[in-house]
Amino acid sequence: MKKICNVLLCLIILLCTCSCGVYRNPNTISDLAYDRSGKAESVYILENDQYIPFLVLTDDYNGKTLLLRKDLLTEKRSISDYSSYYGDSLIDLYLNNEYIKCLTELSEYIVSSDIEITADDALGTVGVETEQINRKIFLLSCQETGFDDGVNISPEGEMLEYFENPDNRVAYSEGEVSSWWLRTPDTSYFSCSYVIGDNNKLGFSNAYDKNGIRPAFCVRNDMEIEQSGSIVVGQNVYIFSLEN
Repeated sequence: MKKICNVLLCLIILLCTCSCGVYRNPNTISDLAYDRSGKAESVYILENDQYIPFLVLTDDYNGKTLLLRKDLLTEKRSISDYSSYYGDSLIDLYLNNEYIKCLTELSEYIVSSDIEITADDALGTVGVETEQINRKIFLLSCQETGFDDGVNISPEGEMLEYFENPDNRVAYSEGEVSSWWLRTPDTSYFSCSYVIGDNNKLGFSNAYDKNGIRPAFCVRNDMEIEQSGSIVVGQNVYIFSLEN
């Protein structure tokens, strides 16, 4: 009887191993998504001749896989010279005209996404009106990072499961915890946008102040990935199989 139980236990372990194999041996970027695997997996992307880790947050961002730079860009920037309206702001133009060129190998594979932003008419009126713009690279919103209880926060998008853990909002710049911009304005004012501060709490800053940037963008769910041991010393990490 003991031998039979041991055999059954081995079979159960084998079946569990096989059924979980999609996460142990992922084939596409969608397989790494946090809301599928429950793990914060990264894919390394070539940025200005250096491989940088990007978190794979979800494979259901309007039917695409959403990636978020794990660490902040070194250079801090302003939203704009004054207005906190996100569309065609300085930071919006920078991400889609300049930064995208830094992602040399992957830039042509980034797909456009419809993102929800606060309407210009909502600023200064505590309004909650929103509109959609289409962008390849963008900032996340208050709603997406789990802040949705303010009367002066417009509902831009849906909360991402990854940010259900508040600690996951912490971001680093050159090894130091730093504040980073969200695309959401504080609609009590004309010139204030929200940031996640270096204390990991929601705050706001003048649109012309400088804070860290965490670019986000989407790729097709079926983009193939592979492991490489030549990117990070002593580690096997995921990269895109762009030659396939």
